[in-house]
Amino acid sequence: IVISEDQFEKYSLSRNSFSRLFIISAGVFMAIDIGWILCLWNFASIGTPTNPGPRNVFLRRMIFLRWTLINLFPIVLLVLGCLKVYQLRRDNYGCGEDEVLVSSPPDSSVQYGLFCALLVTYALEIFIWPAVFVSHVVYVLRRNKFTQRNRYATREKGKRLEMCLGVVFKCVSVLFPNQGGKELKNDGEMRDFASNLMEFANNDTQLGLTLSDMYVGGKLLARVQAERRVKAIQELQQTSNLSNEGKSLTESEGDGASDNGGNRRAQLMNEGKQRRRQSILTLQTEDGQNYVVMAKQLLQSQNREDAEILSLASHYAIYAQYVYFHMYAVLEEYLPDKAQSFIRDFTLGERLDEYSLAMFDMPYAHLYCASFENGITQTPYSILVDEMQRSIVITIRGTNSLEDWVIDLQYVPLPLEQIGASCGFDGTNHYCHKGVLTRAKWLYNDIRKKEVLKKIYSQDSEYKDFDLVVVGHSLG
Repeated sequence: IVISEDQFEKYSLSRNSFSRLFIISAGVFMAIDIGWILCLWNFASIGTPTNPGPRNVFLRRMIFLRWTLINLFPIVLLVLGCLKVYQLRRDNYGCGEDEVLVSSPPDSSVQYGLFCALLVTYALEIFIWPAVFVSHVVYVLRRNKFTQRNRYATREKGKRLEMCLGVVFKCVSVLFPNQGGKELKNDGEMRDFASNLMEFANNDTQLGLTLSDMYVGGKLLARVQAERRVKAIQELQQTSNLSNEGKSLTESEGDGASDNGGNRRAQLMNEGKQRRRQSILTLQTEDGQNYVVMAKQLLQSQNREDAEILSLASHYAIYAQYVYFHMYAVLEEYLPDKAQSFIRDFTLGERLDEYSLAMFDMPYAHLYCASFENGITQTPYSILVDEMQRSIVITIRGTNSLEDWVIDLQYVPLPLEQIGASCGFDGTNHYCHKGVLTRAKWLYNDIRKKEVLKKIYSQDSEYKDFDLVVVGHSLG
């Protein structure tokens, strides 16, 4: 197709004029939009979180301004852009329906792609109108007595949130069947987490928080914490100065003594250091508010008692790892499929090497009981005999399945008065993680029911003088 030079100049002038007009209009709209956001930020700082009335007046005006006048810009730009695209593509890009384009069409360039993306953002800007309409409909429904009682009450919202969380965990169990989840019934397991999540989100109050409120509150809290920390550090310095004065007096008294007496005193002090644990002064919060200076004891390898404690900790930590990964492998050849537990049918004193942990570099450990049940209340555990340390080890697995994660989220503290009365300790003013307490109760009752420890610590048993050690990691 051959066109004249005048037609080409006219076409180019028209295209450049539209581009210039569109860029100017888009720049003006962007400047107005930025100014509106800055005004909105300033108005959000008016009033207080508990008295947001003055703030809401200005915010409503700003939203109404955006809803009516400012949104005219994206509408105009969107209409102009769509008309320009239609004009560009009309009649096969102006070449006629039966003509074949020799070069690539004009709408295949990168600039055209950016132009279309900008039009999409303008279309999204217009969605504020249906959003405001839906918001007004929801507001009217919430003011209705019937819906307020049956739909928007705090209790009903909590039930819906609890149901949604349960559905999420159920979907995860379907997607990842190896992670458990078969015991999840969505029947109150997520109630504690849902209620605490609603409290955190401030779902049942009229407190109006904005980013400016959170920023100012965080700054004030940091200032108060810094003042308390400085005060505690000053007290710590005073305590350290008094300690240094006491050491200097002791050294001066030692200088006046005889050589034999001084050597004897130095020897006794060195022996005392070996027996006594050293401590450091640390800053800790008291009741979550004030800093206090606390002495914390340290374990030192030079101290004989501490070295024994560290050695035992290293020895028993292997059991916590074993119950995660190797508990079923020991019994895989001897148990039927889908077995839930194992109790060794044995005569005490008899050696059964097939139940030894020698394959895991623990030939001194023998398995006597194991439970593989894992539900909302059940937790996997093993009972072993450690002949090296002469101890009976109960090792409990930690978080490793969806049921365990649900238990972790049941973190509401429960009082221990009744548990203490039945188990023989004073539980007054003591509390425990709800999920951990649930698992501990089941574990205690399951061990009593199987009577393994009763047999091991019977009068005829050679293990009756062994110590009882409980090992666990994380939830265990």
